[in-house]
Amino acid sequence: STMVPLVILTHKAYEKDIKKALSEIEGLSVVKQKPILIRLEEE
Repeated sequence: STMVPLVILTHKAYEKDIKKALSEIEGLSVVKQKPILIRLEEE
């Protein structure tokens, strides 16, 4: 099987909700590496 990066850009969200979602994504059997969070902020 081939591994590919997946980038998800969300609307404004609470950090706790994003961390919960990342934890659930990490628990999926198809995910082979730990998810990375990169925060984008508006100025």
